[in-house]
Amino acid sequence: MKRTPVPLMTGAVRAELMTPDQIFPRGQLWDVSPIGACLVVRHFIDELVDGALVTVRLVCESTHQSLEVQGLARWSHPEHSSTFLGIHFAENRLPEGLFLDSYLDRHWAD
Repeated sequence: MKRTPVPLMTGAVRAELMTPDQIFPRGQLWDVSPIGACLVVRHFIDELVDGALVTVRLVCESTHQSLEVQGLARWSHPEHSSTFLGIHFAENRLPEGLFLDSYLDRHWAD
């Protein structure tokens, strides 16, 4: 499945990550595919284990539209003072008809 990068400056998509027990520092959507996403959080996070149930709230900074999805943490990678997190959407598909549709267009990153 092709992952599509999301612009970090204009039109950035804020990511808020939560588990049933914890709220993590805010981050940004790094890339997205119909079945998952990569988030970057500007802090070191080592509490999430593979398969942990997470709720991700994605907010478009320019339009303030938001989407909340359930997912499973699949991997994490610390990079300097940030952490990249791989999330697999619980429904195996991102809902359609949302502000993220344009990022999923195969021509977005061409």
